[in-house]
Amino acid sequence: APAPVPAPAPAPSAGAGGLAPAPAGQEDAKARALLAAMVAAAKSDGHVDEAELAAIQDKLAPLGADAQSFLIGELAAPLDAARVAAAAPDSTTAREMVALTAALIDPEDPPEALWLEQLADALGVAPALRVQIQKGLAQGAV
Repeated sequence: APAPVPAPAPAPSAGAGGLAPAPAGQEDAKARALLAAMVAAAKSDGHVDEAELAAIQDKLAPLGADAQSFLIGELAAPLDAARVAAAAPDSTTAREMVALTAALIDPEDPPEALWLEQLADALGVAPALRVQIQKGLAQGAV
């Protein structure tokens, strides 16, 4: 089972619509980036349905009020691949964000597939690696 995600710090207001930096360190930055990718994937088809919101809230419930505050901010933020990608603290997290998004979206839904492409482009994840990630998901390896 994956390790629990650390609770992100409350999101102070960020300039230019960007995510606030995670002052508590690399793990907070990674958690924020992955949570932002999860929320953006849910929003990528134009709305967040009750099942998507419930799944996100279930992941965040043990993390407390700070995580809930972060969720509210992300739900209100515009769907912007550059903004979400800017949250990735490193290339490993960028690949994890693409894998998480690929696992959450419906690749047959054009807006969701387009979101995955836009996010991967903004994160600088090469097309060959995207294909490898998607094949791994299809085989249950990621």
